[in-house]
Amino acid sequence: MIKITDIYPRNPEDPLYVPNKLETDDVVESTIGMIKQIMLTKPGSVLGDPFFGIDLESLVFDFEVSQSELEDAIELQLYTYCPFARDILKVSFNLGFFQGETKDSCIIEFAIKGNPVLGIKVI
Repeated sequence: MIKITDIYPRNPEDPLYVPNKLETDDVVESTIGMIKQIMLTKPGSVLGDPFFGIDLESLVFDFEVSQSELEDAIELQLYTYCPFARDILKVSFNLGFFQGETKDSCIIEFAIKGNPVLGIKVI
């Protein structure tokens, strides 16, 4: 069995938030926190690791980046920085692109063992 203790990753606006909880030993909760941190951190923001994080906005709206390149970048971050993502939790994700009135948007939906756990919207 995997043993991990991490900072509780949910914020008060999250419908599954548990008040007064500071840490978690749940591998799924920790992995959700890791995914959020990777997806919301720009490369170069973390001291000691200039490659941690992904600049979603730049990748989504760059005309030179294809959908498969964006998927590869996300997958590389997941499998490099989320130790349980590939083999144990079978983390998967889907990209969806939508046309907006002023500009297009992208939604990235993450699932753990086929169960939806997190969605990130880039507008």
